[in-house]
Amino acid sequence: MFFTRKKICGERLYKFYEYSLIFCILFLALWLRKSLLPFTTYDMGTFYLPWYNFILSHGGFHALKFNFADLNVPYLYLIVIATHFPFTAITNIKLISIAFDVVLAGFTFLIVREKYGQTFVPFLAACIILFLPSIFLNSSFWGECDSSYAALSLGAIYFLSSRRYFWSFVFWGLAISVKLQAIFVFPVLLIVFLSGEVSFLYFFIIPAVYLTLLIPALIAGRGFIDLLLIYVSQSDIYPCLTMNAPNMYQWLRSGCFFNQQLKQGGIILTLALVLILSLVVLHSRKKMTSVRIIHLSFLFSLLLPFFLPFMHDRYFYLADVLSIAYAFYVPKRFYLAIITPLTSFLSYMPFLFGNPIIKLSYVAFAPLLVIVVVIWDLIVDLYLTEIPIQATDHGVKFTGQSERPVTVDEELTDKVDAKANAVPTTQYNKETSQVSH
Repeated sequence: MFFTRKKICGERLYKFYEYSLIFCILFLALWLRKSLLPFTTYDMGTFYLPWYNFILSHGGFHALKFNFADLNVPYLYLIVIATHFPFTAITNIKLISIAFDVVLAGFTFLIVREKYGQTFVPFLAACIILFLPSIFLNSSFWGECDSSYAALSLGAIYFLSSRRYFWSFVFWGLAISVKLQAIFVFPVLLIVFLSGEVSFLYFFIIPAVYLTLLIPALIAGRGFIDLLLIYVSQSDIYPCLTMNAPNMYQWLRSGCFFNQQLKQGGIILTLALVLILSLVVLHSRKKMTSVRIIHLSFLFSLLLPFFLPFMHDRYFYLADVLSIAYAFYVPKRFYLAIITPLTSFLSYMPFLFGNPIIKLSYVAFAPLLVIVVVIWDLIVDLYLTEIPIQATDHGVKFTGQSERPVTVDEELTDKVDAKANAVPTTQYNKETSQVSH
């Protein structure tokens, strides 16, 4: 009795220590971000602060009737809310992105939990996200809003992998409403649809969510056509084939430059690569498992910003996050979760500090290497896995199965089916003797 009580007390104390450490880790993640809040970047002084002040000087919500920002209105709604926070303008703006950092870590936790269940591993993945330099620098130091669309996109991927399609499309509608960069992983939805897993009707959810989020701005007095053309007008703001993005355009010429033929060629090439990869997946006739959804999401989040023109240094942000999830799903590729965020970190340096540690034309080889490795993993998974050989009464039968690692429930189901279909040893020996004679 005494030893039992002692064991229970020891277990409770262990749990107390564990939760205390978790609290300290989360506290340090927030403290780290707090220490970076005062820094003001060029983007903050040129864009975000003037937008914030414009909202304050034009009556808060009523300012939404004016076209004063190059971001879509859902993010401006958040700035309107942030004007009521009791902090400085810079802190209020950055708190929006920091809040989405937490959401980002939460969805990473859920995605990794799909594979590892109720273990410590999902929490470890979430911690890596919170302390990833390209993540906390983006939100608390730079003050950018990439964590917003990335968190919503990750939510869409999580719900897609867990077969909750309605919520997946809702989150994709939310993500695209915040920033167009959510389109980087949209090909995954296309493949899931073409593979027959979801109905085409689900795609109507995306424009429905998008249009619903325009209603507050319409009420404030903004023109409907003006709201619909926001993303179209953004395409002409930065006439550079690359804005410090570590992609293939770094090999053509350094700095900001534009060429109409290269722009069109880059878009056509990207579209062709997306269609080729979609065909590769569909031709395999393999089921879109959660592993393959994470695999394809990571691949397209790299492929599109690498080959598309007009990409910025921050546009591999979603790939940074998905590289962590991919490393936990495919542990042998852990080094991709080092290369990908490091690539983003190096591409941040010229803008944030004016100090390119490594020339971006060299850095651009890193994402290309990751793309090649991930494509190879995809081809191996779909086509080049070992083909099991099964002996039958009529000879040898090849069964080309290549699925994700099975879950505990699937293993139990397979064992039950195996027992149900098993041939008794005596019967097997009798049939074998008959065949031999």
